[in-house]
Amino acid sequence: MAFLLAQRLENQLTTKSRLTDDSYNPSNLENLQLPPGVELPTDWLSFDEQSADQFIDEMTAAAEQRSQGIRAADSAITLLKIDTDLVKRMKKLIELAAKNEIAREEAFAQFQELQHKLNVVRAKAGIGLAAGIEKENVGFAAYRRQLQEGLRKATNLAAGGTHEGALSLSSNNQNPIKLVS
Repeated sequence: MAFLLAQRLENQLTTKSRLTDDSYNPSNLENLQLPPGVELPTDWLSFDEQSADQFIDEMTAAAEQRSQGIRAADSAITLLKIDTDLVKRMKKLIELAAKNEIAREEAFAQFQELQHKLNVVRAKAGIGLAAGIEKENVGFAAYRRQLQEGLRKATNLAAGGTHEGALSLSSNNQNPIKLVS
C-alpha cells in the first residue's frame, strides 16, 4: 500500500485516503521523499526477473549499509550514554573528594589547635613545676642560710672563749656548765 509522506499521518488516517483504502494506487509514489542515494522506479510492473533481482540486490546492499549505520549509531548512542554517566559520576567523585579534602583540612586544623593547647598546657605545667621547685629551693636555701647563720653565731661566740658564749648555746631549761679555771 502506498501513501503520501508529505501529508500528516493523522490527517491521512482520519479521512478516507489512499493510505486507508485497500486499492493499489502507484500514482502517489512520486511524492515520496526518500533519503539521498535511494531512487525508486516509477513503474513497478515493468520488472522482469533479472531487473527485479538487480533492484533487490541494490536495495539489499543499501539496506545492509543502513543496517551497519544503525549499528554504528546505536554504538555511538551507547557510548554517549556511558560517557554521560561517567561525567556525572566523575562530577560526584570530584564533589566527594572536595568534601573529603575540606573535612581533612578541618580535622587537621582542629588537631593543630589541640596540639598547640597541649603544648601550652605542658609549658604551663613545666613552668609551674619549675616555679614550685624553685620556691622550695629558695625556702630550703633560706632555712639552710638561717641554720648556717645561727651556727656561725654560735661558733663565733664559742670561739671567743667566754663561758657566756658556751652558755648561749644551751637552752634556758638546762643547767649551765661551769668552767673551772
